[in-house]
Amino acid sequence: MFSFFNLKKKNYLLSFVFSLFFFFWSQQIVNFDIRQILLLLIPFTIFYKDEFKQFKKRLILFSIINIFIIIHLVINNINNKIPINNIFNPILGLIISSIIIIFYRDFIIKNIKNIIGIFLIIILAGFLWEVFYNENYFFKKNFDCLHGWYSRDLQFKFFSENSHFGMSCAAIILFLSYKIKINNRYNIFFLLLIIFLFLFLSTTLLIGIMVSTSLIFAFNYKILSKYNKIISIILILITVIMIGSKKQCSVRFLQTIEGGFNAIKYFLYNQKINQTPWKADEDQKDIVHKSLNISSAVLLNSYTVAFKSLRDHPFGLGLNNYYIGHAIYTDKTIKNNDNKLYWEHLNEKDGSNNLSKMLTEFGVFSFIIFFLIFKFLKLKNINLPEKSFIFSIVITQLIRGAGYFNGSFLLCLLLIMSLTLLKVKNEQK
Repeated sequence: MFSFFNLKKKNYLLSFVFSLFFFFWSQQIVNFDIRQILLLLIPFTIFYKDEFKQFKKRLILFSIINIFIIIHLVINNINNKIPINNIFNPILGLIISSIIIIFYRDFIIKNIKNIIGIFLIIILAGFLWEVFYNENYFFKKNFDCLHGWYSRDLQFKFFSENSHFGMSCAAIILFLSYKIKINNRYNIFFLLLIIFLFLFLSTTLLIGIMVSTSLIFAFNYKILSKYNKIISIILILITVIMIGSKKQCSVRFLQTIEGGFNAIKYFLYNQKINQTPWKADEDQKDIVHKSLNISSAVLLNSYTVAFKSLRDHPFGLGLNNYYIGHAIYTDKTIKNNDNKLYWEHLNEKDGSNNLSKMLTEFGVFSFIIFFLIFKFLKLKNINLPEKSFIFSIVITQLIRGAGYFNGSFLLCLLLIMSLTLLKVKNEQK
């Protein structure tokens, strides 16, 4: 494993830091928030001073982006009478992420396999430890779409929620799958790792793989090799079969799709302001408990918030201001058995997905970002495994995310913007 992942002393530390940030962002080490670990990389930028000229275009690009977002946020906060000090945390996170991409963009692209390799070594070690020294946690229930082995109360609990594993590992599975080539001596190794990751199911993992692979297949059909086309079809079929065969996954998926259709009907035919889009039947008294699971209800409500906010605030509410739209537009009619709002405050800051969050916060400007995301798929100067990894992280978290600053979503989004808006030489091997 070490020979393939090419972990040299000169980049081991940086790869390790990025691996923690990409995959273990929900954890803390002795009260140290893993998301803050990127701060450790900023002092190292001094070693790039001789190459500063080549970073000049990135510096200009991200200066423009940051200034626009800051002005957009300040104007919205003034209009909504929000204290000015509320802008500091999200702006600081944006600036730090921008600095990292300015100086470490090429390093990330060239070392994705090392970043993934370190993560796999850590979770494999944790898995073996739990299997041999904590046998009570190794049973069938831990390998379904609802519970999730790595998010349970283990000695090594790597993820606070089962979906957090899926947000990251969908991208890893795509990376490993597209690394498989004819007569590649590592093919068996890749297959074993893919099978291992598929053991720890979540609806997020399966949907993320299915949607990401389908989009890669559609947008890159002409440039994909026959081998990659076959791999794409196999991945899509596997995820469809697994979603259909796993009750916890299929229920969430089908109820969300059904609710989505109801939402479309509502916006096309129903003018009732106070009725939730996906609660079209007035006689259905308790939709949360009788029809929709909580995950689907929260997700579909976030779409309600996004659509209504886009209608009333077409230019968005500002960075990290989704909670304003949630407070105004979230459904107030869904009750639990005690006649109290069951999930009023669930995901009120992130909407449970970054698609709704972006539409609410950036309005029509978010469509520029969506355009760049799909333009990224057409780039020919980024190898398919690396491209699929970055793309899948963004797409999966647009479907099921935990905000911009978790799961490396913002970092990958800025990476995509840099790669699509600035020319890049193909130096990958």
